[in-house]
Amino acid sequence: MADDTPLSIRFLSLSLPTFFELLAKDGLDGALRKAVQFATKVMCSALAHRCGLLFHYRMEYSEIVQAAVDGIFILTQGGSFVEYFCNLERLKPLPQPRLPLRNRLLSLLFVVGLPYVKMKME
Repeated sequence: MADDTPLSIRFLSLSLPTFFELLAKDGLDGALRKAVQFATKVMCSALAHRCGLLFHYRMEYSEIVQAAVDGIFILTQGGSFVEYFCNLERLKPLPQPRLPLRNRLLSLLFVVGLPYVKMKME
């Protein structure tokens, strides 16, 4: 027996993220990185006599800040800051409220580590 529900209604009932939500996630992730780098640059220009080393390693500093923020959100919410902010949910195969340690570390590696390596290779 055929289902008379329109195809668009069936897709909406799956609660998958839309293209625009995924696009917003990517844009917000890049904007946060650039905002932390800019804040570090402004702080170092104001305190140039104290922040020479920090200015030299400002990209690494921004990645450490990003790793700390995303690490806290992965630990407490089960997803990165941007995923939590955009209300995107990960599929959890187990009924556990928290991700296992291995999955949390892999998530942090893919959210912070790979973009850093890509940025350094450019």
